[in-house]
Order: sequence, then structure tokens, then C-alpha cells
Amino acid sequence: MKGLPNRNGEVPRVTVLMCVYNGEAHLAAAIESVLAQTWREFEFLIINDASTDGSRQVCASYHDPRIRLIDNERNLGLTRSLNRGLALAMGTYLARLDADDVSAPQRLERQISYFQAHPRCALLFTGFRKSTGYLGIPPADAVEQRWRMLFDNPMGHSTVMFRREVILNALGGYDESFPVAQDYALWTRALERGLVIGALPEVLVHLEHHERSISSTQGLRRQGYAERLSCRAIQDLCPTLEPRMIQVLSRIWAQRGTAGEVLRRPGDLRRLRRAVKTLIAAFAARHGLSQAWQDDKALEFARRVCTDVWHSQRQGWGGGLLCEILAGLTLNFHRPPFQLRLGRHLGRHLLGKLRQRRRGHTPPQWRRVAAEVDTSSSSRTLSENPAMRVA
Repeated sequence: MKGLPNRNGEVPRVTVLMCVYNGEAHLAAAIESVLAQTWREFEFLIINDASTDGSRQVCASYHDPRIRLIDNERNLGLTRSLNRGLALAMGTYLARLDADDVSAPQRLERQISYFQAHPRCALLFTGFRKSTGYLGIPPADAVEQRWRMLFDNPMGHSTVMFRREVILNALGGYDESFPVAQDYALWTRALERGLVIGALPEVLVHLEHHERSISSTQGLRRQGYAERLSCRAIQDLCPTLEPRMIQVLSRIWAQRGTAGEVLRRPGDLRRLRRAVKTLIAAFAARHGLSQAWQDDKALEFARRVCTDVWHSQRQGWGGGLLCEILAGLTLNFHRPPFQLRLGRHLGRHLLGKLRQRRRGHTPPQWRRVAAEVDTSSSSRTLSENPAMRVA
């Protein structure tokens, strides 16, 4: 089904697609942020998914000719409503916005300008800020996109604009087997098909977090579907890893779980170390990445595990294991610059954490770690060996 041309008799370059279900409280702000765009020629397609509150009345109160309000006869859910919107949209480009989020006035203009300058780009994301204060900047580098999407979704669904025909023809729209995390599933398939993903570092969307938002009401369910996608991707990359270790890697890197799930005995650290080394090496081999890149990711993982162990220890879980982590979590990357960077970063981080606590409540094992790190920090400095300096 095709819609009508805009008021100038031309098919609009972009469709803004919004799906709403019982979102009356924040809906007006979202609609007004779209109508206030500096790019004026667009179609605003709103799918009312059988709301039972005043959402439809809010939408109908706006008489802007660019708005097309479509009512679902029954509640279809977000994924099926999105696919219905994809089929009804007229624009060459489709921009998404949830019914409780707000776009900056220049958002559409900036994204369309990017597409005009980058004709191979299929999907484009922008930075976003949540009402909780969290700032999300999408990775622009193609390798970093693939690496981060191996574990979770770093892109904001409400920030995306994509070429509609490409998503329909190459991917078939959203996967309806995912009632939540449908955006993560779509981005993952886009990468598998080799589609080019662009990123604008500017914060052009504000994401509202409240008690009725999807992240609040469907948070645990979304994590489950996201983990399913992540584990499948890791399994494809490293088929020799055992399923339990794949799950642990996914959870630790995406901060969906805790290192305490696997680091219960000293030998467990060796298993985790081998799994991380296998994963990093397999990814580097597939994408032709350097040893320096592998060292950076090993360092990132070590910091995540030690931070997680710290928080677990505060809740009563084995803090004594930290000594072994500091001594052994170099993941067999034996080049001295890497080892020195590992000690420097972890030492500073953990000492800062330890000094925040009253000494009388610090376990003896942690005091020994602090003393050892203090000693090594004073006796070994970067100035001792210019070849080992790290920018």
C-alpha cells in the first residue's frame, strides 16, 4: 500500500516511523520533536498498536499534513508493527523514533546529509543520551562495530536511519521471532550481509527511561534475547569453545553477568584465560588485526574482570582470588609492554577502589595486594625503559 505524496506533490525523502502502545505520558514531546525538525519534507508515520489509554487521542490532536496515523485492529507487538510500518512507508530513508524519546531539531538534516555524502552507507546511527545520564556514542570503525556487536547492542534504536529498500530487500525487515531486541537482531544480520554502517558522534536523540519504558518493563527479557544472539555469534566464530564458557564471555563483556559465575576456584581462571585468548585470536585472524589490537582487548577484558571481582567481593564473594588475577590474567600475551600496561591500569584502578574504603574494613588479602602494587609502582616506572612507554 502506498501513501499519498506530501503537500508539494512530491514523495518525501524520509519517513519517520513511530510505534506507540499506551505511551500517552511522553508521546506529545516525541511528536513535537519530529514536527520541529529543520528538514521539513518528511512523512511522519505513527502506528497505534491498539492502545487502551489516550495515545490515539494525543496523535489525532495534531493536524500537521505530514502525519499519517495507522491503527492496528489488535495489538501486534513492536516487531510486527515495525514491519507493517516498513511496508507502508513512502520515504527512501526511514528514521526510527520510540514514542517516549526526543530527537534534536537537526537530526534528520544531519543524517540525510551524511547519506548524500556516503552513498554506500545502508544504516546510520547517532549518539544518544539517556535520562539516567548515560551517554552512548556509536562506534564508527567497522572493526569496532563488529567486535562490540559480538556481545551486545551499542546502537540506539531511536537513533537509526536506514535505506528502506535495502533493509526490505536484503534483510526482509525485522525478524518477528524477536519480540524484543529486534533492533540488535537486525543490526547483526546487516553486518553478516556486509552492509555498511555509519555513525555520527553527535548526540541527536534523548532516550527517556521511566517505569513504563521497554528497558524497564522488558529489561530481563531483552537481555535473554540479546544473549541468545551474542552466544550464537561467538559460537560461529569459535566453534571449539564449550557453550558454558561462551555464555560467560558474553555476559562478562556485555556486563550482563558476573565473573563470580565461573571464577570459583583457582583453576577456573586458566579456563577463562584460554577462552578469552581463543576468542580474541579468532576475531583478529578473521579481520586481519595486529598483535597490538589483541593486547588492547586483553587489557580491556582484564579490567572488566577485576572490576567485576571487586563488586562481587563487596557482596561477600571471594576477594582472595584477586591476587591470582593480578598475577595471571595476562592471557598469555607475554610482550613486556602489555604486561606493564596491565599492571599500571589495574594497579591504579584497584588502589583507587581500596583507598575509598575504611582500612578497618579492608580484608587482609586486599591489603597485601595494595602493598604489592604500591611497591611495584614505585620500583618500576615507564621512564626505566623508553621502549616500554605507552602513549
